[in-house]
Amino acid sequence: MKKLRFVLPFVLSVAIFARDPFVSPLKNATKDQIKAIRIAQKHKLDNLLSPILDRRFRLYRLKRRKINKKLYFKLLNINKKIAIANQLIKSYNRVLREAEKRFGVDSKAIATIIAIETHGGKFVGKYQLINALFSIHVKKGGFLNQLKALNKMVGNGFDAFIPSSFAGAFGFPQFLPYSYLKYGIDGNNDGKVDLFNMDDSIFSIANYLAKHGWNKNKRKAVHAYNPSSWYVEAFFSIYTALKKNPQ
Repeated sequence: MKKLRFVLPFVLSVAIFARDPFVSPLKNATKDQIKAIRIAQKHKLDNLLSPILDRRFRLYRLKRRKINKKLYFKLLNINKKIAIANQLIKSYNRVLREAEKRFGVDSKAIATIIAIETHGGKFVGKYQLINALFSIHVKKGGFLNQLKALNKMVGNGFDAFIPSSFAGAFGFPQFLPYSYLKYGIDGNNDGKVDLFNMDDSIFSIANYLAKHGWNKNKRKAVHAYNPSSWYVEAFFSIYTALKKNPQ
């Protein structure tokens, strides 16, 4: 009886996706895929079942490097981030000013976030979004709200395999799926929110910081963006330098 309860859901999955030539038959599913399918079915994440059966899906073995504050700042390279932020301000001055006017968030703060998060949009992560989120969920638990958000996004045509960080943060601002749905803004008015587009990223960051009280408590707003005291300290090191020495 136990065996039947285990097998039946997967038989149904095969029936659902049998007509899709791009998904692997369940008989060839890996143990990782089976783990993910069980989670998806348990929490009714129907839109994620097809991507899970995609041959690109696998659970990552997440390894975080042990790091201290000194090493964090060394790896971050504050002076380099200041230079990148200044270049962003020059290259996207018009869009940054528009976002600043609309949301009341300093353009230098927006540029600082993008410089820290993805080196000005150059490094957006080497993982795949759906795999990273399921890996976190399987290994550490939690992240169910992010999987639910991704499920909704995929239902609207979003690609579950876009590049992300090991924790499932993606795009130039490194938003998680829940933040994408709640704070993402179409900055260039093309009818979609694309966080690999600089206009959309700038407006989305401004919206996020504004919604978290930038004008009342800047430190609290940045901490909401990333709840690491080292991150907040690094942010204000860069932001203050930009304010003191505008290019």
